[in-house]
Amino acid sequence: MKLSANKKSNYYAVLLFTISASITLTLLTSTLFLYLRYESSTKEMIEASAIDTLTEISYTSTLMTELAKSMALQIYFNEQITPLIGYSNYSDGNDYDLSVALDLLKSFQLTNGHIHSIYVYNRKVNTFFTTNPGAIFSRESFMDKPVVQLMDHYAQPQFLYPMYRRIKDHTITSFDKEIGVFTFVFNDTKNSTTLDNAVIVNISEEWLRETIDAMNTLPGVRTFILDSVGQLVLNDHQSTMPEAFKIMTEDLKDNQGAFPMKVDGEKSLISYVKSEELGWTFVRWTPYEVYLNNINKTRLSYFYIAVTIFLVGLLSSYIVSRRLYTPVANTFRQLERIQTEGRDAWPRERNLLLLKELRNLSPEHHIQSSMKKYKLQINPAAAPTIIMVQIDRYQSFKTAYSFRDRELFLYSALNICSEILTSIAPNETVYEVGDPILGFVWLQYKPDKAKEQRLLELLQSAQLKVREYTQLSISFTLTSTDENTTINDLYHQLKHDNANRLRLHNNEIRMVHDTEPAERYIYSLDKEKKLTDALKLQKAEDAASVYSEIVNEINNQSIQVVQYVFARLASAVFLITERFDKNKEDDFLYRDLNSFLHRINNLDSLEEMNKEFSQLFKQMIDILSQQNQAVDRSERNDKIMEHIQTHFTDPNLSLESIANHFGLSANYLGRTFRKEHHVSVADFINDIRLKQAASLLQSTSRTVQDISELSGYYNYKYFCTLFKKTFGVTPSVYRSMNKD
Repeated sequence: MKLSANKKSNYYAVLLFTISASITLTLLTSTLFLYLRYESSTKEMIEASAIDTLTEISYTSTLMTELAKSMALQIYFNEQITPLIGYSNYSDGNDYDLSVALDLLKSFQLTNGHIHSIYVYNRKVNTFFTTNPGAIFSRESFMDKPVVQLMDHYAQPQFLYPMYRRIKDHTITSFDKEIGVFTFVFNDTKNSTTLDNAVIVNISEEWLRETIDAMNTLPGVRTFILDSVGQLVLNDHQSTMPEAFKIMTEDLKDNQGAFPMKVDGEKSLISYVKSEELGWTFVRWTPYEVYLNNINKTRLSYFYIAVTIFLVGLLSSYIVSRRLYTPVANTFRQLERIQTEGRDAWPRERNLLLLKELRNLSPEHHIQSSMKKYKLQINPAAAPTIIMVQIDRYQSFKTAYSFRDRELFLYSALNICSEILTSIAPNETVYEVGDPILGFVWLQYKPDKAKEQRLLELLQSAQLKVREYTQLSISFTLTSTDENTTINDLYHQLKHDNANRLRLHNNEIRMVHDTEPAERYIYSLDKEKKLTDALKLQKAEDAASVYSEIVNEINNQSIQVVQYVFARLASAVFLITERFDKNKEDDFLYRDLNSFLHRINNLDSLEEMNKEFSQLFKQMIDILSQQNQAVDRSERNDKIMEHIQTHFTDPNLSLESIANHFGLSANYLGRTFRKEHHVSVADFINDIRLKQAASLLQSTSRTVQDISELSGYYNYKYFCTLFKKTFGVTPSVYRSMNKD
């Protein structure tokens, strides 16, 4: 039976109207449900995000404290710095030992950009030895008066505990600027409020502030750090701390948590994390309006969309009621688009689920219920093995490709690894966004000795295939496992190892348990000197040999130790380059120490760092060789004499400084100078200085103290002793004997 055109039109109009009404009703119903659910889930997500953020800030605070403790101990027990603590008077040492100790103290400060200053206090001589301009200060002249008072009124609980202070920034460029620092005091005085000696490390508050600012990504969110009695230690500069927080900290029993609270009349979410080691509480204040505004906007958007769809549906019912296939085609296109979006979201949701399980952030029932939905190949309750996958030379890779491309490259590499490892066990792959972006292969597999060899062979095969198909070099890190080890334990072991240990080379397969705990490392100044002497004398093989000895000693050390050693070596080596005319030496790759340190700190392995140092040594030796050939001995001798005559008033002028200035070893310069002038460099400098002092005593009315400094002696007692030894009388008597 045939329907008339009018009946067709009515039929299609009713059909389209019914569809439009059904869609609108469904959308409104789902909007109401999603709104209620979205508000709850958003709050949970913000709580979890706040706890993660505060945990990161707490970790940074603990890391700052551990750095200060480690550095204070290294300084206190360092053989070159120990004399500063043990001096009973300056005659116990000499200018060279004092200069070396102060230079070493400065080098400790340079190992971390957040270290503001370091003091060494010696009560026997009432002196502070510091990294500030001027270096040596008496108690009376030392500008940091609170520290002077602390030496006389010290409380044992303050031992290596961060004390927040506001101090003057006593630098050359900003003498009157006030900054915040965390001060750590180390001493070996027991049960006494008066310290005979101490090492004081001041760390800039900017370290914590940078972490806090980086974590405060939502507008209106505030972060505070409180001490054990609820007093403010540090905030984010955006607001003052509400008084309610001081009382609140007394009632917090758990180590972390979140709860609603009215703050200044505003309903807010308060999240906190406690640090038992520091006794600090890290608090985050999130006003409800921060996320409720977005939820309300979403709710209104859905409502407007529903009304719009309904009105458009009514209009469409009239216009296309005579056309059967047009709305059907539109429906199919819409379904196809929804299906495409679902396919794109599915891998990300699947990856997020597995990543939460690795981090132990997903409830057990959730992962079990999601296994079928996402077609997971592993059983979380079975014996796990986890392998970390890293892209080698990551900084170059990061520069060459966008974030999206980096994700795709790692995703491709993980798929190749998964396919190859499927032959021994079911597995899943997970990637973690960060810097660097990391991949993990999660196997339902517990290897024994026989299986372990097979696993290593498959991983080597995976490296070859990844290089073949993606042109990438990748490294693997594995952890040992036993029946009591969980997947979360393995994940955190890998993350900790990745954060604290440097790979030896690229394309590496490393077992975490293969690395024995490193012994306490002591930096060798003797080997450093051998290295710089070999470079100055252009002995490439000797320099390479000494460098290899140093590197072999730090193979199993932490990243922090490796970076410290390389920073020390680079600082020592770059002192040689100060004599280069870098405007002429166009082939010299590294214009300054900072650019070189930035370059090596961005490398992923010791192998790459060794190549950088090897290239640096080669270029230095080539340039030194060319420069030494261009200057004959007599011309250099004239320049050395001219340099001494010009700079004799500099208290730091010494055999070592002159040798460094001219790119020579100190032994060689001392030997040739004595042979040429029949006197040592030190005696020659003292002779010029003392003659200048005698002249000023006769011709000026300046004080003896001023004349001592104008002649290059900042140690007044040493100047008087040396003057009397040379002229037979003290400076004051000499002046009275030679008055006009």
